[in-house]
Amino acid sequence: MQPQKSPRSTITLQSGFRNEGELDELLNLVTSARSRRAAPAALAAPAPVAAPEPEPIPVPKSRNDIFTAYLQFERDLRRLSAEQGHFQKLVFGEDWSTIVDHPSTQGVYRVAQQAITNLIHIARQRFAPAGVALDISQHEVLEAVGMSRWSEEYHRDLRPSRRGDQSEAEVAPPVDLDKIWNYLESTYGGDAGIETAHRQNAMFIIKELRLDGDSEMKRTASSVSCFRRIYASKRDYGSDKGRYDFGHSSRDWLLQLFKGLACAFEWAEMDQLSIELAPARHGICNYDFTFKSRDRQSFTGLDIVFFKEQMEFKFAHGAAEKLMLYLGTYGQS
Repeated sequence: MQPQKSPRSTITLQSGFRNEGELDELLNLVTSARSRRAAPAALAAPAPVAAPEPEPIPVPKSRNDIFTAYLQFERDLRRLSAEQGHFQKLVFGEDWSTIVDHPSTQGVYRVAQQAITNLIHIARQRFAPAGVALDISQHEVLEAVGMSRWSEEYHRDLRPSRRGDQSEAEVAPPVDLDKIWNYLESTYGGDAGIETAHRQNAMFIIKELRLDGDSEMKRTASSVSCFRRIYASKRDYGSDKGRYDFGHSSRDWLLQLFKGLACAFEWAEMDQLSIELAPARHGICNYDFTFKSRDRQSFTGLDIVFFKEQMEFKFAHGAAEKLMLYLGTYGQS
C-alpha cells in the first residue's frame, strides 16, 4: 500500500529561480526602476516649503523704545536702498547711475516733537469731563519735568557728529516720554483733570459774558441778562442779503462758549438746557448762520437775542442761580 501524500507536499516550485538570492536581485531591480521613473515628477512638482515665520515684534518696556525702534527703522531703510543700488551696478556696470529713490522719513527729532504733542493730546482727551475741553500747556509740562530745553540740547549734542556721514540718524533725542506721561497722569488723573477743566471753563464763561464786574447785568422780574460784544458784518448779496453773520474768526469762541454753558448746566443738573445748548443741537455755531437785529433763539430757561454789535443772554432766574452756583464753585481765581 502506497503512503498517502498530503496536498502541501505535492506542490512543487514553478518560479524557475534556482535560489532565493535570484528573487531578491530581481525585486531590487524593479524597485530601482520605479524610483527613476518617479524622480522627474518629484522635480517638476517639489513639495511646498513652509514660509519662515516672521520674527515676533518685541514687547516694548518703555515709551522711549519708540526712538530706538525708529532709529533701527531708518538704518534698515538705508541698508535696503544701498543693496538696491549695488544690485543695479552688478546688472549694468559700475558706470550705471543708480535709480533708487531713497525713502524720506520724518527724522527722529520730529518723531520726538510729535510724540510729546500726542501724549498731551491723549491726556486732554482722557482726563477731561465729557463735553468740555481740558487745556494743558505743553510748555508748562516740559518745564515741570525739566525738559523745556530738550531741543537745544539735542542740536548741541548733534553738532559735533555732523562731520560724519550719517551720524545724525543715530542720535536719540533727550526726551523721556515715560516721565512726561507720569507727570500728566499724576497731575490730571482721577478727579484732578475734571476739576481743572471746570475751573478753566468757569473762567472762560466769566470772561466771555463779562461777569467779572466790568459790565452791568440787567435784572428784570423774569430774567437776568448779560451781554457779549460781537463783530458782525452785513451780507450784500445772495439769499441772505441784508442779514448779519459772525465771520469765520468767531466760530472758535462760539463753539467753546456753548460747550462751556452746556457743561455748566449739566453739572447744575439742568439736563434739558444742557442738551439744548450743545452746538450740534442748534445752528448758531454753524458757518452759514445769519441773523437780523433782534432775532431770538429760545432754549429752556434761556433766550439769546442778537443785535448788530452784541448778543444778549437772558437767563430765567432759576437758570441764572444755577449758573452763578457753578461759577462761584469753580470761578474763584
